[in-house]
Amino acid sequence: MLLSFKFSPFAPSHLPVRGRRVARPEWSQIRSYHPTDFYACLAVWVRASRRAHHFLGLKAWLKQGLQLWRGQLERATTWVYVEQGQVRGFISVLTHHHIAGLFVAPGYQGSGLGSQLLQHASEVSWLDSVAVYSLNLRARQFYERHGFRVLEVSPVDADGQPYALWLMGRSAPGPAHGEPHRS
Repeated sequence: MLLSFKFSPFAPSHLPVRGRRVARPEWSQIRSYHPTDFYACLAVWVRASRRAHHFLGLKAWLKQGLQLWRGQLERATTWVYVEQGQVRGFISVLTHHHIAGLFVAPGYQGSGLGSQLLQHASEVSWLDSVAVYSLNLRARQFYERHGFRVLEVSPVDADGQPYALWLMGRSAPGPAHGEPHRS
C-alpha cells in the first residue's frame, strides 16, 4: 500500500497554522477497492468520462454507467487513489491483464495520479492491453508514454456502437529488458 505524508505525523509542531486551526497533513494512498467506494468511484467516472468521452451519445454513455452500476467495478480487480479521505481516481483490471478502465477526477488529471495508479496495478500484475476511444487523444498519449502501442483499430466499441477504438498493447518485460517476466 502506498502511503505518503508531506508532513510527519510525529512532528505536529512542523504543521503550518492557518488562522486558529492547525492544518492537517496531506496524505494519499492507493488501496484495494471496497464496495463502500462505489459512489465515490461513480462520481469520478461521471466527471472524467463526460470530459474524455464528450463525443459519446447520451444513450451510449448511460449504458456504460449502467454497466459500472451493475458490478463492473467489483468483477474486476480495482484499486482506488485516495487523498485526504476522498477518492480521486481508480483503475480496474480484468483477470487477463486488460485495463478495463482508468479514471481520474478532472481536477487531478495531469498530476501524475493516473501514472501512479498504472504503476501500482503493474506491480501486482503485468498489464498488456487496453482499449481507448480513437477520439480520446489524451488517453492514447498517456498509454504511449507508458509503453503501449496501437495494435489494431476497431470501427466499433465493445457495445457495437460506431465509436472507433484503438486496441493498444505492450509486450511483457523479459530478461532482455532487465526485468523478470511477471505473469
